Amino acid sequence: MIKNTVIYKTVNGRDLSALIYTPDKCANPAPVCFWFHGGGFIMGDVFEPDYNSATRNHLLENGFKIISCEYRLCNENTHYDSLLEDCSDFLRYFTRHGEEFGIDLNRCIFAGTSAGAHISLYEGLAGWEFGSDRSEAFPHPKVIVDYCGSTDMTDLADDWDESTFTSIFMAFFGSEYRNPELIEYLSPLYAAKKLPVSDLPSIVAVHGDEDSMINPKQPRKLKAYYDSVGADFKLIAMKNAGHGLSDEPDRPKAEPSREEFSRMVSEYVMEHIQ
Repeated sequence: MIKNTVIYKTVNGRDLSALIYTPDKCANPAPVCFWFHGGGFIMGDVFEPDYNSATRNHLLENGFKIISCEYRLCNENTHYDSLLEDCSDFLRYFTRHGEEFGIDLNRCIFAGTSAGAHISLYEGLAGWEFGSDRSEAFPHPKVIVDYCGSTDMTDLADDWDESTFTSIFMAFFGSEYRNPELIEYLSPLYAAKKLPVSDLPSIVAVHGDEDSMINPKQPRKLKAYYDSVGADFKLIAMKNAGHGLSDEPDRPKAEPSREEFSRMVSEYVMEHIQ
């Protein structure tokens, strides 16, 4: 495996980078996974595929290049519009330069964990609505990999205590953090409902049944909509797993294991990108 970085954008004097993982052997062009890191929209970094090494390794073994996105994190001055602009600009950059980087945009997937899964879902369902130049071509994923992400942000206020809700929603939404229309607009579930069924990407979601941060009902809500319109959605429900798909203290070991669910995700991806 080779890792290298490229600057995809400079904003307000700050360079934003993409971290590219290239397998030892791959086709040219190669299928590509665009990865968005988690961290509640307020922290995290481009090295997240290293922390998810089982998934990373399965994708690399199947000839994927993985390109991880650095984006501006949310705080009191930077909110969802900047974050999503960066993520959409990242995707458009590699669409423009796909041949140069040896990637096959007809065989691309989006992936992420937690907030990164939310970003992956939203970018795959509505990301073309953001970015500094919306006239440019935008990639459409064959598959979105959702590791413990939210799909309906309108529910999160009920699931979280006031402190968690306020800190994350104020950072992400800014002064409009209690605007129900905006919260709905930025929820993948409602973005999916706006699309023709034929345009819905396939989704594979992995979620722990002991997740106290993102309620296990979140992927089920989007799956229920997909099922109702005949779209493809595979849910891997992990027993005894918390947020981040980790083992929970004083609980039996999580099942399936990280290696097992990574293999299941990889098999699903390979079946759907051909």
